[in-house]
Amino acid sequence: MGRVGHEHSSLTPSKPPIIESGDAKSDARFAPSPIRDSDSALVVEVWPKLPEHIKEAIKVMAKAYLK
Repeated sequence: MGRVGHEHSSLTPSKPPIIESGDAKSDARFAPSPIRDSDSALVVEVWPKLPEHIKEAIKVMAKAYLK
């Protein structure tokens, strides 16, 4: 008897292969880690309340340190 309907051949997998890369499906792996030192935590806490000129000064100092 010939083929009837839509059948998979023995060479066609019925399910897609499982990828074992271990990569997260979202950006969860890039989530910020908890701040452990009190000085950094303080800066993060007050950052939204700081005037723009203070924020800019902090950013300039941080960028200068990285150079």
